[in-house]
Amino acid sequence: MRVAAVILTLIGGFPWTLIAYWITAWIASDKPREFEDMSYEDRKFWQKVRVTPGNSVRDVRSRFRDIDRRLSDLEVYYTSHNRRLADEIDSLR
Repeated sequence: MRVAAVILTLIGGFPWTLIAYWITAWIASDKPREFEDMSYEDRKFWQKVRVTPGNSVRDVRSRFRDIDRRLSDLEVYYTSHNRRLADEIDSLR
C-alpha cells in the first residue's frame, strides 16, 4: 500500500493520493483482527512468527526433535530387558 501511494504520488496524483492514504490510515485498525480472539500465548507466538519466521520454524523443528528423542529414550527404556524394572512391575501386582 505504501509503495503504491508513493508511486501514484510521483506519477502525478499528488494531493489525492496523500489524502486517500491519510484517510485510510485513520480508518484502519492498528491491530490485526485475528489477534482479538487469541490467547496471550498464541498472540505472542504469531507475533514472533511475523518478526522472524525462520527462527520459528527452527524452534518448532528443534522441539519436535527433542520430543522424538525423549520418546525414543522412553521406548528403549521400556522395551529393553531391564531386570530392575521387571522386578518393580512384579512387586506392584
